[in-house]
Amino acid sequence: MHPTLARTARPTPCRMLMLMGVCAGVAFVTGCSSERADSGATDIPPALARLGLRSTDGVWQAARGDAPSRMSRASSGYGPTYRTVWRHADGDRLVCLQYPGLELFGTPYNVYIFDREFNLIREGEITAQQNDTPYCIALIRTPDEQLPEPLRNRWLLAVGLWNNHFQDGASAMFALRDGAPTAFDDEEYGFYFELPHWKDAKVKPEPGSGNLYRVEQLEVRWVEPGENLQVNAERDAERPNDHHLPRAYVEPRLAGWLRSADGARIKNTAGMISVAGVRSPAVRAQVTRELIRLLKHKDLWVRLAACHALVKLEGPAAAPYLAQIVATPRKAMPNIDPDADESELDEYYFAEEDLYVYATLALLLIRDAQWIDAITAGCAAVSDNGDAKALVWAIERWGDPRLAPALAQFLHSDKHFQANRYGWWEDMIVDDHYQRWGTAALQARRVLHDITGAWFPFNKAAALETWRKVHTLPATERTTALNDRFGPRIELQAKAEYDSSGLHLVVRNPNRHPVQLARRPAWVEWYSGEKYDDFRSTEPDDETRASFITLPPNGTHRVSFKDTNDLPTPLTVKAIWTQPGRRFGLNAWQGRVTATVE
Repeated sequence: MHPTLARTARPTPCRMLMLMGVCAGVAFVTGCSSERADSGATDIPPALARLGLRSTDGVWQAARGDAPSRMSRASSGYGPTYRTVWRHADGDRLVCLQYPGLELFGTPYNVYIFDREFNLIREGEITAQQNDTPYCIALIRTPDEQLPEPLRNRWLLAVGLWNNHFQDGASAMFALRDGAPTAFDDEEYGFYFELPHWKDAKVKPEPGSGNLYRVEQLEVRWVEPGENLQVNAERDAERPNDHHLPRAYVEPRLAGWLRSADGARIKNTAGMISVAGVRSPAVRAQVTRELIRLLKHKDLWVRLAACHALVKLEGPAAAPYLAQIVATPRKAMPNIDPDADESELDEYYFAEEDLYVYATLALLLIRDAQWIDAITAGCAAVSDNGDAKALVWAIERWGDPRLAPALAQFLHSDKHFQANRYGWWEDMIVDDHYQRWGTAALQARRVLHDITGAWFPFNKAAALETWRKVHTLPATERTTALNDRFGPRIELQAKAEYDSSGLHLVVRNPNRHPVQLARRPAWVEWYSGEKYDDFRSTEPDDETRASFITLPPNGTHRVSFKDTNDLPTPLTVKAIWTQPGRRFGLNAWQGRVTATVE
């Protein structure tokens, strides 16, 4: 299904809602064999040199086969350059699509068309949905009013793009949050067309991706050498630009594509599986065997793609191999080029952590108690708040109390598992979403209470030590022992005050023992009728030991907020504390208080 909105991509699951590449150079197109190879000329025309082409040998190879990575391509300074051949009435054309290395809410490609003498005939650009890759080219024609009138009822060159939204790893994470069976809803394999924006055109389609999304009529004429992929594709009756390859056609080919020596083809295929799954039991078993083999591939990103696909398949046969991944200490993982720049090292680090995340997630979805120790080890290797929450949600779905040590891994961090410092919406605690959102520490504590009946402290060491002593007790005795050790849940009370100087919050400790507390909440939200707003109250990097206080029994603390003297009334205020102060040797209170102003 072709999406209505540009998908967002990130280097790792649940980390940011956009990806901006850093332009690192121009494309290098390498020569390859062709049924129409040139004589071996090495003089490179300027137009080709700007693409980084080193030789004209073999560049006239058309795209072959039907796999998602069917287009010829070569590595560039930042990403791949794709190419194929257009069988044109005036002679063959070479079509190159170069990833420019800079993207935001859509993946762009520069489009270049050359004649047989390598003269640049036309230059333009397209924008794909996020992470979608060039698949084919064709001529399209439509009378639809979505296009400007001069472009209607004319044969226009279009680029077919394969749906690669599996690369947004958030699929598995957010589906777990929403209670979906696994990863994404089952989607079909397929591609769609986009019209280029030619630089020399006076009339252009609408900017951005989806310029053929709403058309109701669409004719397609195949212009590449070789097999017409239209023959195998099914088209959506309401959205004729959506081209689906039937499962009966694709699934028998998956294992063969995974056996390819082409890393990009392997990753694309594994990604397709992670989105659409495999319905045939026989094919699923065959594909699982290939994915298990790929868990030891030399390319980290291939291993990561295989692991992601196994999350979707939930295959118990893969469990021993997934357990081996999480049992390998992070420091023992192979490193990359020591001369790599900082952005490459960061990307590798995030992908490495994702490998642990997906391996652990796949083990959780298999739900076999013999792998609980491996799951705990996997949780211990995770440092990202969003990744941790995905694992918490998977543990919640299983609901086995023996997973308490795995949850306890997320109770301790002062940096990673508090509210996201940038205030992204995934970490906000809003109204009735409190139970599903919030930080990993808050979520882990909530699920620990659900499966054990006790409110654990935000202290990993104390939680694990106590659990070690009581975990063999019968369930009722264990809950009693945990509550005797940890005590009841600590709650604070709050009263809101509003005057000419602005909003103030008075927090009171009703408990019989002192409570450590950050002087200011991490986040504040207010509601007045249909009006809503929020703001960050403090920055984690600004914290010092003096940022925390101790509230004695029945003690109060007043917090004032600047620039709040024009708020509407009546007003409901919610303040969220997520700062444990662990780096200062503290165990400060975390939670939420609510107050109203009439």
